[in-house]
Amino acid sequence: MRSAIRPGRPPASVQWARRSISVVFFVNGLLLASWLPHIPEVKERLALNDLQLGIALLAMAAGAVLALPFAGWLTGMLGSRLATKAACLALCLFLPAPVLAPTLPILMLALLLLGAANATLACSPDRPYAQIASSRCEGTAHLVDSEAPRDVLAFIGRLLAIALFALGILRSELSNHQRQ
Repeated sequence: MRSAIRPGRPPASVQWARRSISVVFFVNGLLLASWLPHIPEVKERLALNDLQLGIALLAMAAGAVLALPFAGWLTGMLGSRLATKAACLALCLFLPAPVLAPTLPILMLALLLLGAANATLACSPDRPYAQIASSRCEGTAHLVDSEAPRDVLAFIGRLLAIALFALGILRSELSNHQRQ
């Protein structure tokens, strides 16, 4: 027999899981957006033309595509919570790598790894979202109820990072050198 769930208010464990995953996606959006203002700096420092930069940026997408099967496997092996933690750690470790890359091949490798970490982070919380949705409904799909906030929070995180750069609170090295 299934336990009765009060309509309208999910159990505390579901609320906690939803909030935790939402924070992960907010921070993910914030972190990824913090890389974007560094692209002109990296292009200038490595003396890349537009084609070289475009190909390098494609490495991030390639990393994401290549990582998706691994992300599913990792989540299945470790469980969603541990896989999400590992993906967060990988994202934090790989985030500065493109900015610090000394050559185009290393930049491409750094972006490939960053894309892979981001895709793993995007994939690993999907199992709890499905569990949250199934715990809240009986025969109807509520997954949109869980996925919409993560996309919105990732977007808000990106907007916040852009605002911090626009206000001069965060700066790239290139903008610091240009002001001197």
